[in-house]
Amino acid sequence: MNKYFKKISIVYVIALIILSLLIGFSINFFISKTLISTNEKKLIGTAESFEKRYIKAKDSFFFDVNFKDEIETLEEYSNASFWIVDNKGYIYVDNNTSKKLVDSAITINDVKEVFEGKKIIKQGVISEISMDKMLILGYPITYNNRVDYALFLHISIPEVLSLKNNINKIVVIALIITSIFGLSLLIFFSKKLLKEIIELNDMVSYISKGNFDKRIDIKKYSDLKILSSNINNMAIRLNIADENKKKFISNITHDLRSPLTNIIGYSKGMLDGTINEGSYNKYLNVILEESIRLKKLVNDILDLSKLESGIIELNKTTFDINQIILSVIENYENLINKNNIEIKIIFSEENKYAYADSEYIKRVLDNLISNAVKFTPKGGYINISTIYEFNKYSVIINNSFEKIDKSDLVNVFDRFVKLDGSRGKEKISSGLGLSIVKEILKVHGEKIYVTSDDSGVTFKFTISVKK
Repeated sequence: MNKYFKKISIVYVIALIILSLLIGFSINFFISKTLISTNEKKLIGTAESFEKRYIKAKDSFFFDVNFKDEIETLEEYSNASFWIVDNKGYIYVDNNTSKKLVDSAITINDVKEVFEGKKIIKQGVISEISMDKMLILGYPITYNNRVDYALFLHISIPEVLSLKNNINKIVVIALIITSIFGLSLLIFFSKKLLKEIIELNDMVSYISKGNFDKRIDIKKYSDLKILSSNINNMAIRLNIADENKKKFISNITHDLRSPLTNIIGYSKGMLDGTINEGSYNKYLNVILEESIRLKKLVNDILDLSKLESGIIELNKTTFDINQIILSVIENYENLINKNNIEIKIIFSEENKYAYADSEYIKRVLDNLISNAVKFTPKGGYINISTIYEFNKYSVIINNSFEKIDKSDLVNVFDRFVKLDGSRGKEKISSGLGLSIVKEILKVHGEKIYVTSDDSGVTFKFTISVKK
């Protein structure tokens, strides 16, 4: 558990660091761009306001006085430092003071561009004011479509960025708090989640060792609950398969042992003189019958194995299903007459041919009809019909028989299942007939159904037609 938790924690921390760096860079970029842009607009607004005041002062009779007042107003209310420069590069601080522009951050070319009517936005160090990096705006002061002065406003970028740093600190603190909270939630939920995953892993490991009796109950985490449900269902199916395997081995052992015991016993009896020669023919016939029974059992097992593994090749042709039914019934005509069984046959009038492997379908019909004849009591009835529906034929075989419980009916197609009413009948039966029937129809892509009520038992299966 610790190993899984460490791995998840490492992945979470790495993801958190990467995410924090991305968020940090994004916020820094956004804040820097936004604050610089905001201050650029602020400087432009200040310059435009000064230009309007300059024009107003220019139109008055007392320009020199008014211009000096506007400069003092700009000094008092502007948060930025400023220079007013003439077209020769001289800086006018007021009416009476001027000096040559010599700073490298604002060049003569910058002055020329402003006097051409252009606005300049740049960053640089104005050593005469501060060694800090400055945001500089060059703005033309225009009167009567002529640039009289170039106004250079400059604000310290560190002052701008100090706000960014404060915001960054808040973001970092928020990220740290969020990370701690997220890690706490991760630890809390991961331990629970990992516990469930380890339980699932232990369950799968337990099943892999051939144990199918254990079940797991996941109450939370819907995805894991679905997975645990699937694992439980798998364990149930494997348990059923394992029980069927054991049952199959038990049944086949019994069915092999009985004839072999008879064959060995009668053979020894004839060899050691226990059976007199006058009875040889009788017991040789028993040995022959038991050998035939063994051969049929082995053949049925092989056929069922081939059908279940899907290695058989179907030879599909078109044929008349009604004719095959009639030919199978003829094989049991003597037994039908002997037991006074009433046969009723109703065939579909649809003039369509079935499309399947006729030999395998004949085997299906032979098994179902032979069972109907075998288990129908004397004086009973057998109804056989074909119906064309949903672009297929349905073959229905119904015979009088005692009602079969639903619990028994569910297993009627399982291997070696013999219902109570069939015990002791036809010793030669292998108990695999209905399993073979189901598999034959399965490889054809068809279905078979069985129902039972007080009147008897009904088998119904489908068969495709040629399109």
